[in-house]
Amino acid sequence: MLAARHRDERLRLLVWLAGAAVLLAAAAPLLGSFWVYLLFQPVCHQRFERALWLGGGPMAVCARCLGVYAGAFAGLLLRLPARRCYFLAAVLLLAADMVTEALGWRPAWTAGRVLTGLFAGATAAAGAATAGVSAINCSTSTPAAVAIATVPFDISSLESRMGSGS
Repeated sequence: MLAARHRDERLRLLVWLAGAAVLLAAAAPLLGSFWVYLLFQPVCHQRFERALWLGGGPMAVCARCLGVYAGAFAGLLLRLPARRCYFLAAVLLLAADMVTEALGWRPAWTAGRVLTGLFAGATAAAGAATAGVSAINCSTSTPAAVAIATVPFDISSLESRMGSGS
């Protein structure tokens, strides 16, 4: 009983974190904060021509990453059942989308990026929620801030793309 309650609490935490990531990434152009873009730089290439735009500015992540975060949020929130075949299909579709665009076989489709990201995020989160949540041990895991701080990134390139450093 106690273990199930802790698992549910961890799942709720993951839902809140995924939802916060979606909202923060999407709200970045409205907030106009250099720090929001800096926060997402280790996990996304942030090529602004591949980002969705809101309020005259690009979101803090590309369309595919936003789809992955939104899909993870939906998968966790809805407690979708984990199906390995769905996850494999999502990864294959995502890879096919990336490869066919990179090879010039088709033009860039923002909707395709978002949809493949949604599918991949939802199926990955469903698997994590079903199989992995019970394996999360907050007392022995690396804090997220430390993990992010160890990822190398170039602040000057972000500043040049953003304009000013404030």
